[in-house]
Amino acid sequence: MSDSTLPSPEAVRAFYDRTYQSQGLADPAYLYRWIVQLLHPTPGRTILDVACGEGHLLSYAQQAQLIPSGIDISSEAITRAKVRCPEAKLYVGNGEALPFPDGTFDFVTSLGSLEHYRQIGAGLNEMARVLKPDGIACIMVPNAFWLGDVLEVLWRGACSSGFQIIERHGTRQGWQHLLEAHGFVVQRTHRYNKPYPLFAGSSWKIKSLRKFLWRTVFNRLCPFNLSLEFVYLCRQRPER
Repeated sequence: MSDSTLPSPEAVRAFYDRTYQSQGLADPAYLYRWIVQLLHPTPGRTILDVACGEGHLLSYAQQAQLIPSGIDISSEAITRAKVRCPEAKLYVGNGEALPFPDGTFDFVTSLGSLEHYRQIGAGLNEMARVLKPDGIACIMVPNAFWLGDVLEVLWRGACSSGFQIIERHGTRQGWQHLLEAHGFVVQRTHRYNKPYPLFAGSSWKIKSLRKFLWRTVFNRLCPFNLSLEFVYLCRQRPER
């Protein structure tokens, strides 16, 4: 999207307020537990979850004895996060302009949100800025060439383009180049695949085939570069 076609910040905020008021937005619980484990958390260290949504990650971070903070553009999301994780410091704000001093947090996380920013580069610069020099950032973003989408196109000639107000996807290397152009050094990349509603609304036979394909192809044999999403563990670039 060019700047001229991007929705306004107000439109983005209103979209997410409506979404959280109706269906909400959340990933499976095992994703949040896994992300916290990837950080190898030390009790007493600080974590900021950017676009924290309803506070699911913050809840697991607190269980690991981290000191949680979260920010989200949606006031409705923050209202829900306060219920789920009342001890967290929570803020309504834009991830492209974080209201924190440089080098504030030991960990910064961003799960499935960066691709929906109006200005991705600005959001990355801000996450790198508020990360401590020895801190770790964990950023999850979607693949443009997921195997499930490839099979969906093969089967139906089309696939879902997503429902959020701004949608972007990229390749593994494409996302890495973007991260490293905006303040980070990627140290490790993981893949994330979850059950996906292939052939939704089909007969029970097709649904059974879907389960079989998931268990035997997606979960075990899916090539790394065709994974659903990529999880990057990053350090702050030294020359910042």
